[in-house]
Amino acid sequence: MEIIYFLMDAFNIKKKIIFSSELGFTSKSSQRLIEIVEALGSNIYLSGPGGQEYLDISLFNDKGIKVLFQDYKHPLYDQYYKGFIPNLSAIDALFNIGNLSE
Repeated sequence: MEIIYFLMDAFNIKKKIIFSSELGFTSKSSQRLIEIVEALGSNIYLSGPGGQEYLDISLFNDKGIKVLFQDYKHPLYDQYYKGFIPNLSAIDALFNIGNLSE
């Protein structure tokens, strides 16, 4: 978590982190995600594209929760070597573009 907090500061990200373990749910899989969405007062769940393979969408639909699948387009930034290698870590971006909170 210290690395995540460090990167949030470096990229000037000001968001509250909520741990699902603090919410006290004992359910599993899609049902647990539904309970988290409801506990946070939302009606949308954003999933990675792989979620299409394992989420039970009908459970979300039954609760009126819309499921969106991320279609991530990697931003381009200058890297210190020739060409651009996408999908590296946030640490690569930090080392290449610098600390945004300064």
